[in-house]
Order: sequence, then C-alpha cells, then structure tokens
Amino acid sequence: MAFAEALADRFHVIAMSRFGYLRTPLPLDASASAQADAYACLLDALNIRQAAIIGDS
Repeated sequence: MAFAEALADRFHVIAMSRFGYLRTPLPLDASASAQADAYACLLDALNIRQAAIIGDS
C-alpha cells in the first residue's frame, strides 16, 4: 500500500491481493489463469475498460 500511495494522487488505485495472501481465501483452482480471470471480473464489475497493471513483491 505504501507503493500505491505514491500513485494515488494521480491515478485511481485498486489493490487486490493474490489468492491466499493477506488472509484471502485460496480457491481450489489458484492458478495464474484463474487469478487473471478474477482480476478481469473485478475490472468488469467496476466498469473499468482500461487499466495499467503493476506487480510488487
């Protein structure tokens, strides 16, 4: 979240945890493909047509 704070004054920031991180549930299919589908569903639900994706570890 500290990284996102630097961007928040210029962009809308959506911070979604990977499956199993930060106490999020781990589904039966926790593959990278399933994670990408979850991100796409979130963006669709928020009616966001374009997004820049930044990963941090």
